[in-house]
Amino acid sequence: FGVSKNLMAEYGVTHVFFGTLERNKYGQRAGQRFDKYMNVLKTFGNTVIYSGFKDVPIEKELIPDVAPQPLMNAAVIQNPDHPLQEPRGVAVGANGEIYVCNSKNGAVDQYSSKGEYLGSIGSPGKTPNTGELNQEYSGPGGVAVDEKGWVYVADTWNHRIAVFDSGGDYQKEWKANFWGPRDVALYGDKIVVADTGKKRLVVLDREGNPVRMVGQEGTAEGEFKEPVGLAVNRGEIYVADTGNIRVQVFGPDFQFRRSFPVAGWEDMVGTEPYLAFDSRGSLWVTDSGNSRIQTFSPDGRLLAIVGPQVQGGVPLKSPKGIAFGNGFLLASDFGNQRLLKWSP
Repeated sequence: FGVSKNLMAEYGVTHVFFGTLERNKYGQRAGQRFDKYMNVLKTFGNTVIYSGFKDVPIEKELIPDVAPQPLMNAAVIQNPDHPLQEPRGVAVGANGEIYVCNSKNGAVDQYSSKGEYLGSIGSPGKTPNTGELNQEYSGPGGVAVDEKGWVYVADTWNHRIAVFDSGGDYQKEWKANFWGPRDVALYGDKIVVADTGKKRLVVLDREGNPVRMVGQEGTAEGEFKEPVGLAVNRGEIYVADTGNIRVQVFGPDFQFRRSFPVAGWEDMVGTEPYLAFDSRGSLWVTDSGNSRIQTFSPDGRLLAIVGPQVQGGVPLKSPKGIAFGNGFLLASDFGNQRLLKWSP
């Protein structure tokens, strides 16, 4: 702490963020804010010093305080005859249809853009090479829909990607030695899987053949600890590197480009953050531990915090999945067993 205090005095800095080198001493607090009395604070503050592993210049960066805002004019999507239980990943099809991983029920539920229940894809179970989705533990975690309406499901505890046609009929499964994959994303002519348990990304072609493995367990650039949510924006793929409390960004060649921290995430089971971009290019990030949603610029500047308060309704409780449609935003309100839809 002597070196840190000297730096603080030299640069006139009131707070320091400690990174992964402090994990051994401070555990899950690493990456959160410490004041000069070494008290742990839960939110980002005014000024931060970054230091690297090498002999690099110290940078000083201002981070604005952002006040949380309530979620406004949200519609609740629920169907009493087909209740959501532990909803996770969400996606929107080309025609505005909504898909949500009804994890505990072992299915992906489909709704119209108006929130009308249309049916369910899959059934609970764990029989290999079938349309059964394993509802145990945390059920199917992520879902993506292509331009033809085919549905790709990260069937987490069957350790596979299950593929359904536009009519909801099971077609095939893809396995690439996955362990607990949490999300799947379409990336040009490739499909990217967050292979959470193996601490890596797996890149598939459209036939399901593995073409590349990206990353390994670790804390360095391009390494992962519990990758979960995926999002694509302007040729880059963003990864919720949950255990390292950061978002990592990769280019079309899957080479690391940059990363930025996300205050509030925790290195613990159940955090499960998901990502989505709006039409303006802002990144929306769920923060289930604090029951809120954060918005960042593509370079990692915090722009807004939404929740946990919901105007005229029940507050958010552990939101997980998030997706954008044509003029609307969806979030799976995991703790309240519902889906929320609103226009940000």
